[in-house]
Amino acid sequence: MPVLRASIATALLLATVGPAFAVDPFEVQIYEGDINDPGHAGLELHSNFTAAGRRMAAFKGEAVPHHMLRMTLEPSFAVTRWWELGAYLQTAFALGEPSARWAGFKLRSKFIMPRGHTGDFTFGINIEVGRGVAALGSEDWDTEIRPIAAWTRGPWLVAFNPIIGWALSGTLHAAPEFEPGIKARFDTGRHWGVGVEYYAGLGVVSNVPAAKAQEHFLYLVADLLDGPVDLNLGLGRGLTEASDDWTVKTIVGYGF
Repeated sequence: MPVLRASIATALLLATVGPAFAVDPFEVQIYEGDINDPGHAGLELHSNFTAAGRRMAAFKGEAVPHHMLRMTLEPSFAVTRWWELGAYLQTAFALGEPSARWAGFKLRSKFIMPRGHTGDFTFGINIEVGRGVAALGSEDWDTEIRPIAAWTRGPWLVAFNPIIGWALSGTLHAAPEFEPGIKARFDTGRHWGVGVEYYAGLGVVSNVPAAKAQEHFLYLVADLLDGPVDLNLGLGRGLTEASDDWTVKTIVGYGF
């Protein structure tokens, strides 16, 4: 039967393709709607270390996640009070390797609606285009659209990023995947905020896998508020079989 043959062929194709990371391990971050002042630059360093994760390669030549340190340098520049450009320059270190791996790059364009029009809410969108490397999942070109919705009142902040991403090249191009993330934080009044961040990789929208094959992570986080630098610290736990067990992350940022 043609339909059966097509289904089998599709399954075999998916089985032979190296798995893409549904939750981006280089950018474990919830966008809250912040933006640089117009004409000013910023610089962030993202560091994510998989303290306990998958040890077996999913395909030949893969750099496995266990004990992998990923570092991403993110320069940015605000063109206007609502438009910011940025880039991600990614590297990866594996314990025992003498040097770092180049891990790809991304270019981004972020648009934030001025808060004067939205009250307690912040709305925006971030659009990215980039390319990775084969040893870390995929060397295809891909893109991501990240809507940004945040609410602040008193000491509370809640931010939601319902991300849609898809490959622009390769065998699975134009197959969108859904990667929602949400954050809740409480300002302690002592220059620190504490809260939780949740990330999920639900797979291809048209064919969502079983829950155990999805990626789900929960992070306990602390943010430095009103400090000389921006600082986000987090300890994450994978909640499913497909998720790495433990990840430690930091984001350090400075505005010029």
